[in-house]
Amino acid sequence: MKKSKRLKSFKKTPTALKTQVQQEEQLQKALEVHRQGNLAQAIAQYQLILTEQPKHFDAMHLMGVAAHQLKNNNLAEEKISQAIAIYPFNPAFHSNKGLVLADLGKPEEALTSYDNALCIRPDYAEAYNNKSILLNNLKQFEKTIEMARRAITLKHDYVHAYNNLSISLSNLHLNKEAIESCNKAIVIQPDFAELYNNKGTALQEMDQLEAATKSYRQAIRIAPNYLEALSNLGNVLCRCRAFEEAIYFYDQAINIDSHYVDAYWNKSIALLLMGDWEAGWSLYEWRLKNKKNKAQSRSFECPRWCGEESLNGKKILIYSEQGLGDTIQFCRFVKRLAALGAMVFLEIPRALMTLLKNLEGVSQLIAQGAIIPEVDFHCPLMSLPLAFKTTQPTLPAPRRYIESDSHKVKWWKEKLGAPNKKMRVGLVWSGGFRADQPDLWSANERRNVALRYLTHLKDLEVEFISLQKGESAQSELKEIQKNGWAGPEIKDYVDDLEDFSDTAALIENVDLVISVDTSTAHLAAALGKPVWILNRYDTCWRWLLDTQESVWYPTVKLYRQESDMNWEAVLEKVNCDLQKLILNRP
Repeated sequence: MKKSKRLKSFKKTPTALKTQVQQEEQLQKALEVHRQGNLAQAIAQYQLILTEQPKHFDAMHLMGVAAHQLKNNNLAEEKISQAIAIYPFNPAFHSNKGLVLADLGKPEEALTSYDNALCIRPDYAEAYNNKSILLNNLKQFEKTIEMARRAITLKHDYVHAYNNLSISLSNLHLNKEAIESCNKAIVIQPDFAELYNNKGTALQEMDQLEAATKSYRQAIRIAPNYLEALSNLGNVLCRCRAFEEAIYFYDQAINIDSHYVDAYWNKSIALLLMGDWEAGWSLYEWRLKNKKNKAQSRSFECPRWCGEESLNGKKILIYSEQGLGDTIQFCRFVKRLAALGAMVFLEIPRALMTLLKNLEGVSQLIAQGAIIPEVDFHCPLMSLPLAFKTTQPTLPAPRRYIESDSHKVKWWKEKLGAPNKKMRVGLVWSGGFRADQPDLWSANERRNVALRYLTHLKDLEVEFISLQKGESAQSELKEIQKNGWAGPEIKDYVDDLEDFSDTAALIENVDLVISVDTSTAHLAAALGKPVWILNRYDTCWRWLLDTQESVWYPTVKLYRQESDMNWEAVLEKVNCDLQKLILNRP
């Protein structure tokens, strides 16, 4: 039998021990520089260590962390990956790599890194918290909440996990629970500004505006340069109609960061609402730098038209960028482009193609997603007021600028039957629900009118016809009528409306449209039909302030809430005016 060799014992020489101590001292010095925030210097010192000891995985990892903090995520990924290749058993290495991969736009790989960290250390609260942040960004809010709660279970005073939990709860509109999460964390760390900002957001969603204002102000007291809190405070002040103070806080944010998109965009809306269109249109261009704006990522070989260059004999692409109502409202400017000698190619949503096929001034309509022909210039549709230097006196406000299909108008006339003594009034009480835009949910709730308020109209000599599209609103009407509806009879033909040209033809057969602020209201007004818009207290910028008329549409009358969420008084006024209209009707 072959004897095994006896392993020789190894004793470190004094020189080797001295070198190890020197290397540890060198690492601690680099760490101290890192802690002080001198990131570039820290990276240089970590590199010196690696030059002398190329497999020093702690120095590699920390160099990657510093690079990540400097937003050099390619270097960060490289160094942390090298550290993991040498020593794959440290959970912090994997968790920090996950942070880097998330910033590099590699969410699936980041999740794998967090899971690797948790495989090594199942009680690693920081990895659960980091995973919750990523899942929140991926809009997987239920999973986000689960991960944040696991982190809190493992680490009861984990303020950042409470903070992430509150954000996810708010995203699911569980605002009361979000506020509770913020309050628990505030007890632990009362000087954490982000908690007050998130609490303010939840309070604002619950329409507790005074409490939201106080919470945002506290966040700013703790962190005077907190951009998001400054912008959010401006927004809640706008809802309270304190516009001058709101603009002050937007300006505060802009002075801190001259590239802060939200503050510029929010300020533009406040200025437009106040009637300062010269400054407002200019700042409104910041919307194109917002990542949520679908026009933000578009690029063209041809130059953007800004109103200065001659369009005589030139081809210009105008493209819709926001909602259907915005397209209907702003397509009026196309005629002015044609008057300058331009061939206008108008790109719009497919839902509007039939409706706008005869729009004056258009050389060619293009459905979104179709091939764009070669043109000399391009311009977003909602930038045309800026290009034309539009003010209220120079705004094109024709009584009618969209034509309906005469054959469809006749079809609806026959379907509805001969007019009787009753007025025909089209109704829209809901602007619909956009599941992919949770940031608009709260505004939609304030814009929409609950069906119970329409009981004010029950005793009128009026034939009400639903113009209400949208599954939830249509189902609600059918359900409430089935179970004993105390309001007026509302005839529902919406299932026969395939596109906006059908809606336009039906509108032509009513005497009046009563609508919340939605695309149908714009359509009716563009057809020249009398429209009564039920307008929320925190009105949209296009309706300006404290006036019953609209500068955009001569046939529009605005019925404004006198206080937040108060539809009762609005419908009482509508009922009174309808009675007068009926009495004076030929």
